[in-house]
Amino acid sequence: MIIAPTIGVASLAIVSILSASNLEFTTQTNFTTAGGSLPVQVSLQLAFGAVLASYYLITEKRTRLMVPLMLLIAIWLISQSIFTFSRSGLYTAGVTLLAFFLVHLKQNRQRIRLILFGAVLVLIMGYIIFPYMDDFTDGVLLARYMEIDSTGRDALANIDIQVFINHPWFGVGLGQSVIYHIGAGHLGTAHTEYTRMLAEHGIFGLFSLLIMLGLAGKQIFIKTSPDTRSFNILMIVWALVYMTSIALRTAAPGFAFGLGSLVISSDNVVDNEAKKIPVLHLLSNVF
Repeated sequence: MIIAPTIGVASLAIVSILSASNLEFTTQTNFTTAGGSLPVQVSLQLAFGAVLASYYLITEKRTRLMVPLMLLIAIWLISQSIFTFSRSGLYTAGVTLLAFFLVHLKQNRQRIRLILFGAVLVLIMGYIIFPYMDDFTDGVLLARYMEIDSTGRDALANIDIQVFINHPWFGVGLGQSVIYHIGAGHLGTAHTEYTRMLAEHGIFGLFSLLIMLGLAGKQIFIKTSPDTRSFNILMIVWALVYMTSIALRTAAPGFAFGLGSLVISSDNVVDNEAKKIPVLHLLSNVF
């Protein structure tokens, strides 16, 4: 459902790279390696596909043939994400998988598979894939990922907070925070959804954020199966981290947050509180 379309995005990016007559690399995001689309959005979507492939690889119990396939897909998608020169995808995937690993290690018996997957992924990416891509770009890729600046996101967030302080009740209105960004000498719309909601919606935005965080926190305490809890936390963490990078530029984080907050009980279980069906398996297959 999600991985297959993401593979299509990755394929378009490869076609764009192979058909480029003059491929140049700088420490800025690269539209060519992103398939001609916006690199940040493409990077995050590719990383999302890699995260879901990783989840499927670790939790799949029925078909062993899917394990190497999902490993290859996860490595391919995260590599394509890195190659857009947008750091958002890699960082978001890293934080999401770290949260998933911590939760899954604590409450699941699949520890050996989880540890092996993490070790294999790090070794392949760190010692084979990334060095090869860095050589291909003459060292520009490493230089890009060594940068630690936020590319103006912190400045935009600070402006939004100041706007909220000046207009706390109703904010300045939907889409109007950009006017204050420009007035402060920063072009562009908000990149951080949390500060945007405060600036544009005021106290109502704050209430909305508290409700959203409450829904996210509920997944920590709800009684459910280990796989369901891990999946829900994976989806919610990815959505929350996504919104710190490019707000709600696409529908993906909203979809992921909603799916991660949804728990459906099976009709034929004895204890409705103890047993739940993971939402991902209700969709039958990621394909």
